[in-house]
Amino acid sequence: AVTGQIPAVGQTVPGGSQVLVYLGDAPPEKEVEVPDFTGMNRQQANDVALSLGLYLLVTGNREISPNVTVTSQSQLPGTRVLQGTTVTLEFTNTTVRD
Repeated sequence: AVTGQIPAVGQTVPGGSQVLVYLGDAPPEKEVEVPDFTGMNRQQANDVALSLGLYLLVTGNREISPNVTVTSQSQLPGTRVLQGTTVTLEFTNTTVRD
């Protein structure tokens, strides 16, 4: 029987994400601190999220560029969440246009 999964039931994750299903023992419940993603580009945000066991849901500008960075996030920096939690990031092109 399935005893747990990461991400948790009800979490939204991007297409192509991996889901861990636990059979037998319950999954470990490890809390991590949500970092401040503000100003990070897509690669930086992905690297940090991966290192913490967090999922990212990208909104806003989906272009991969150093000028497209995080301008807001769904959980405040410093919030403690379980690994496998999805953090929604809003990306915006921060290049100043004349």
